Amino acid sequence: MTEELRPIEREEDSTRKNDWILDNHELFEGNYGHPLFGNFSVTFNETRGQLMFTQGRVGEGPLLPIDVEEPEEQKHFFIAFEGVLYNYLRTTGGRYLPVHFDNLNGVYQELVAEGFEPEAPPVFLRGLDWNAEY
Repeated sequence: MTEELRPIEREEDSTRKNDWILDNHELFEGNYGHPLFGNFSVTFNETRGQLMFTQGRVGEGPLLPIDVEEPEEQKHFFIAFEGVLYNYLRTTGGRYLPVHFDNLNGVYQELVAEGFEPEAPPVFLRGLDWNAEY
């Protein structure tokens, strides 16, 4: 994506894009794991009507869709930290970090967190659980 990234505005013209996410939230929901950064879980919050994430023990907040031409192309989001990390990250200017989902064989299997480290973004793999006892 070469143009400037921006979240979808909650206006009339974005209704169709938000509706697509609401109707297809299960494509993104799940647990994605990384050996260093731990778990990144995506759920849908019915009350807020949006995708939410938890990352590690203190990262949490909404996934804000980044504007795209066609709703079916939606795979880019900003993670917007709330809670403990919000206060820390707002001092560094990094409250909103871009991430995207990679679709492999018709299912989103990877979450790439380019906002964590742009040169070598960590890739969280769907189905990995770093809290599981083996």
